[in-house]
Amino acid sequence: MLTQKTRYSMLALVKLAREFGKGTLMINEIAESEKIPKRFLETILLDLKKNGYLASKLGKHWNFSGVHTGVFFGIPATGKTVSIDGVTLVRMSNGKIAEERDFFDNLDFMAQLGLMPAPGK
Repeated sequence: MLTQKTRYSMLALVKLAREFGKGTLMINEIAESEKIPKRFLETILLDLKKNGYLASKLGKHWNFSGVHTGVFFGIPATGKTVSIDGVTLVRMSNGKIAEERDFFDNLDFMAQLGLMPAPGK
């Protein structure tokens, strides 16, 4: 016979597997859809994570835009307008940020500043 904790753990893992790749899944959503008490689910997910069954990675899209009016990463002001899209990936470990990486098109950024030709030209 399975314990209630084991049943809830299995329900949570199945829900996570079904929703994988579809975007962020909040604890509240899992708790409501699977009828698991939220505080109990938080404990279960923490146990699953500690035992290596879950990895916490967060990602966000961002846009940086403005006028380059001062020194930025050692580049003197150009007075040019820039607009860059990027992504930040964060790896969490034990509730803390373990690693953070930002990704953006540096060639496009330099082209917008007028420091190199635009990509494809």
